[in-house]
Amino acid sequence: MARFVLTQHAAMPDYLRIPMRCLVLAFDAWAMLWTGRPFHALQHERRWRFVEAWSRSPLGFQRDLVKFFESLVLFGWFAETERP
Repeated sequence: MARFVLTQHAAMPDYLRIPMRCLVLAFDAWAMLWTGRPFHALQHERRWRFVEAWSRSPLGFQRDLVKFFESLVLFGWFAETERP
């Protein structure tokens, strides 16, 4: 699934790919403000709570980023399961 997400990112035009990379890096670093560790270094349970908090955030860009990746992963999963 990660390969699918990375492929989709690579296929984005430059004007979207660079800001998306910045948002993902901000997401990873944002966890350090609350946990002292970047998102990628958290235990699964803490990651889940962090994603849930972003999905309920009053800031639209946080909610939208989570929705974007949820949709992308769902689309990738569906594409993989529908292969003959």
